[in-house]
Amino acid sequence: MKTTQKLISIFITFLLCLSISTVSAFSATTDTGSRLLRVAIPVSASNADLEMAYVEYITEYLHEIAQYTGWSYEIIKVPGTYQDGLQDTLQMLQDGTADLAVPLGYVEGMEGEIYFTQNSVLTASTVLQIPNSVYEGFQLGSEVRVAALKGNGMEEAANDFFSKNNVSPQYLRFASVVEQMEAVRSGKADVMLNSDLEYIPNMSIVAEFSPVSLYFATNDQALLHDLDQALLFIKQANPSFANDLYEKYMSSNNQELTLEETDFIETADPFVVAVLDHNEPYQYMDEETGEYCGIGVDLLRFISQKVGLKFEFIAVENWEELSQLIRENKVQIIAQMPCDYTFAAERDLTITSSYVSSPYMLTAEAGFQGPVSGQRLAVMEVSTYTEGKYVGDTIPYANMGECIEAIRTNEADYTYLDLYTAQYYLGDSRYSSFGMIPQSYTPRSVCFGLTKPTDHELLSILNKSIAQISDAELQNIITQNVYPDREIGLLDIIVAHPLRALALFGSISCFIAGMLLFLLWRKDRLSKALRKTAMEDGLTHLYHASACRKLVTHKLSQIKQDQLGAFLVIDLDDFKQINDKYGHQKGDWVLQQFAQVLCEMLKNDSLVSRIGGDEFVIFFESIQRKEDLSSICEKIRTAAHTILLDNSPVTVSIGATFVRSGIHYDDLYRLADQALYEAKANQKNTFIIAKEDFV
Repeated sequence: MKTTQKLISIFITFLLCLSISTVSAFSATTDTGSRLLRVAIPVSASNADLEMAYVEYITEYLHEIAQYTGWSYEIIKVPGTYQDGLQDTLQMLQDGTADLAVPLGYVEGMEGEIYFTQNSVLTASTVLQIPNSVYEGFQLGSEVRVAALKGNGMEEAANDFFSKNNVSPQYLRFASVVEQMEAVRSGKADVMLNSDLEYIPNMSIVAEFSPVSLYFATNDQALLHDLDQALLFIKQANPSFANDLYEKYMSSNNQELTLEETDFIETADPFVVAVLDHNEPYQYMDEETGEYCGIGVDLLRFISQKVGLKFEFIAVENWEELSQLIRENKVQIIAQMPCDYTFAAERDLTITSSYVSSPYMLTAEAGFQGPVSGQRLAVMEVSTYTEGKYVGDTIPYANMGECIEAIRTNEADYTYLDLYTAQYYLGDSRYSSFGMIPQSYTPRSVCFGLTKPTDHELLSILNKSIAQISDAELQNIITQNVYPDREIGLLDIIVAHPLRALALFGSISCFIAGMLLFLLWRKDRLSKALRKTAMEDGLTHLYHASACRKLVTHKLSQIKQDQLGAFLVIDLDDFKQINDKYGHQKGDWVLQQFAQVLCEMLKNDSLVSRIGGDEFVIFFESIQRKEDLSSICEKIRTAAHTILLDNSPVTVSIGATFVRSGIHYDDLYRLADQALYEAKANQKNTFIIAKEDFV
């Protein structure tokens, strides 16, 4: 009996700390005649002003179950203290006023009355937390002052933890989480007692214990059987579903710097960053300007602006030279290296979180047949690409630039590059005849490398900065480096097409006047083709992000005072799930099909771009009314449904805004992106037009 009370007490504890706003009812879209389930959720109103991530977690879980069962739901909030709510919930199951209850810990002695699912909904633990702002290497001592919520029963689990660690707790009891946090911030308490399901921004967990599994419960065995089957289907179809859902709603992204870290930034000297040259687009030194460039370099500059860390860059030719500088303590950071623990351990380095991941591509001259025995493979001397045994003879090179140049000069037949590197080089006219073949090997993941002994503050600051950077900010850094502005001249064309150049110059000796005209015409034609290729996204052949920004900015400068245009940002719904379920090749096919749909249905006065991932932009120079823009958005949304995956249509969400004279590209993107965010939040497969007073 004591064990039963303890389990119930622990279960009550963490649920009492959950942030729950008022939820009356919701229903999932189902077929006519589907079963309506009354779902009881015991809640506490003590923290109703905090987030309702817990309720959103359960809601999405129920929606996913409905995909397999066709059920719809009525959620019944069971109010009051959780002790009363728990008993009322169990009673509702027993007397038939509720069909399902969630989430409940296993209750002994209820066999034959209440049945629990075989698979848990989630797992919760009791934790000790402190605000990041007061974190300075906190350690539990022999005595600790604990800020706890009054009457939630969580102290029993904490006492067991403290007893095992020879710690004597002094409990200070408060009525709310806000009071708990204030007690710790003011120094009145050392730690606060909480549940890991309670999302509180900028809090650090310093101890975690007493995990408890939570289940669906019902008194209907037939319902239990169907529910267990649905949970099994979900687990088999998407094993990471529960984890992904937890990360989405429950995982706290506490990235605020601690006082210890801010002091470290203020007192630290500039860190010397090694830039391994000729490894475009990640790290290199521009030979003409002497500037340090690349994704890794620009990301460090971005971090410097955000948090204040200072960096000095030096160019390094190869890993041998870099190793010597590390031994002499002349370098602290490497701008880019493989995010691989074994690789780092062999070189006595520490690695940060990955900041870029990109699939591998076999890169060779167009029409390459292979790889087969006897062909020559250009590989970097330092590489983590180890998919089985290489086919053919391997030729080592110091960097990625040398590898791809070896193919152009016929010293090698093919090489392996990640997608971003391949796209960077294929944008150069010297390599315009090259092609790419996707590889199934694990994508290339890169990070910053830190020399040892490593300052743990530096590692933490860099990891927090990487986690905080938004997808849009990171994509902007990637795009600027993968698709740099390039001036294409006659020399580039000659290098790219040497045989044609010889033929042209041979003809000049016989027909000087006529061939000069021909050369000028040919140059213009090829230059336009190369510029167009350099502005295209390699997968869909739409304009890429950098080209989109340039072209739209130019068109905006030409819009007249009384002219009205439109700007749309489109995002494929649940595209990550498509990649996870069908593979990246199928995901690429969906992107190509959607790009084709857009090109076929839109007029010539529109500019269509793929600016990254599954995000597309459309710009209209002229549009008359809001009704016209709504019609266009609806046509795009409907057209996407023609793309089918297992007979299920692909859906998109659209954010749109009108364009007026004098508006800037960044303002347009922000308005449309905010509208897209609203569309995504509104169950997706819809469009939102940003409100503008001038329309």
